[in-house]
Amino acid sequence: MNDAGGPAPARCPADPTRSDGVLGAGGIVLLFGGSFDPVHRGHVELSHAAAAALATRTGRSVVRWFVPAHRSPHKGEATMFDGSTRVELLRIALAGEAGATVWTDELDRGAAAAALGEESARSYSIDTATRARAALDEAGHADVALRWLMGEDQALALHRWKDAHRLVAIAPPVIMRRAMSGGTLAVQSSIDGGARTLDDALRATGAWSDAELAVLREGVVQTPTIDVSSTTIRRWLADAASHRDELRASLPPGVLEKLSAGA
Repeated sequence: MNDAGGPAPARCPADPTRSDGVLGAGGIVLLFGGSFDPVHRGHVELSHAAAAALATRTGRSVVRWFVPAHRSPHKGEATMFDGSTRVELLRIALAGEAGATVWTDELDRGAAAAALGEESARSYSIDTATRARAALDEAGHADVALRWLMGEDQALALHRWKDAHRLVAIAPPVIMRRAMSGGTLAVQSSIDGGARTLDDALRATGAWSDAELAVLREGVVQTPTIDVSSTTIRRWLADAASHRDELRASLPPGVLEKLSAGA
């Protein structure tokens, strides 16, 4: 909190133009928000594929900022793991990933509110994107673009998010489409085997202007299919001895070992 009682100014997790950040001037910061409860291979590998596709398409370097939520507006109140554990597991998972870091701004804001005895607010994407943009500008990186990474299901519900139109303007979405969804022009392939395309479905919401639809269409990238979820992993963890092989196959290197040792 600042002296006026509002949230403290956001800070970049690291200077995004440093060589060890793998982002040059004029690059892209790809924000990836979620509970990461816990982080799994899909989070790491799909975001890697999306960042690589975006870099190839734009000719710009791309880094990923993983943003663990304090309280997600789209999920229940409680997480299996507390914020510090989720951050620790994320850092283990990203240890071998060039151009990927953890940005704890949402957790930091929640902790600051709790320290003052205030009810901690939910983590809304528009607030995080606004603070990320301010942090980059304050650090002298106004030339670095901001994008928001999401899955296809999230994109179809995006019009119901808080200040969705402003989010599209501040951090245009990068939408991951699974390989099974269609060909190289993924935005024109069918949804769940149906007749509608993603483009049709976004237009059918009636929420987006033609210009916004063009932005959403430009953001679609093809990614592999990795069939794993944090919900399933939490169920396996409840009986880890019986699901050791599944957990080892689904969690990034080092994460299961840390959990087994008592994260």
